Amino acid sequence: MLIGTVGNEPYQRVSSDNGPYEGAMLGAAIGAGGAGAGIFGARMHYKGIDNRAKRHISAIESREPVIQRKINKVNEQAENPRMSFIQKAKSKIADSGINQINNLRTAQLDSLNSKNEQLRNVVDSMQHTNPNVANEADLSRRSHYAQSYADINSHYDDVIQGSRFSKMKQQVDQSMEHKQARIEKNRDVKVSRLNKELEKLSDGRHKWGEDGVKLMKQKHPYAHVKGIGRSAAAIGAGALIGGGAGMILGGLTDEVNKHVKQ
Repeated sequence: MLIGTVGNEPYQRVSSDNGPYEGAMLGAAIGAGGAGAGIFGARMHYKGIDNRAKRHISAIESREPVIQRKINKVNEQAENPRMSFIQKAKSKIADSGINQINNLRTAQLDSLNSKNEQLRNVVDSMQHTNPNVANEADLSRRSHYAQSYADINSHYDDVIQGSRFSKMKQQVDQSMEHKQARIEKNRDVKVSRLNKELEKLSDGRHKWGEDGVKLMKQKHPYAHVKGIGRSAAAIGAGALIGGGAGMILGGLTDEVNKHVKQ
């Protein structure tokens, strides 16, 4: 214990030459200097709170819109997933083939409409000469037109459904559904992480806002040592503690030296 104490600098150097008094003086000087430096440092830290708050708020305000744009982008990508090059090519081929089949459907329906219009004109011309026959012919025309229209559409629906174009279209649709499911899952993870970052920024805004800074100043150590009287008291207390420590160490060092010389 004594050897460890004697080895303590700078008290040992002075006390070994000049005794406890010099040790006390040096300890007082060091204690007062340390207390003064501590108060000065606390004051500088206290005075810098406002500037630090401005920097933090500025950083938060510049970061928040960036995160919000990322969230919007992730949501947009999840709602409108993009096709790959191969998916686009397959979809284009499938659409082109289905359109060709539908063009044949349209041509046949146009032909049916044209024939139906011709029959209507014939039936209308019979109304003045033989209305009963005209009415029966008109009912037959309507029934034939409706049945033919349904048959044509059913036929081409079956053609499209059984074509390779339809199968290719289904494959593209299924792959896009799987892709969208993956994107939505990743979206949930990304948005959750970004929302947590927004929450941290919100906490930072609360901490460095007007009320937060006010509370920070109230709790700051320097707020309790303001004024010349309090500063002097703190420095004096530091000097007293340092002086006492120096005197004790100086006395112990001299005592050890006496035993060593003996």
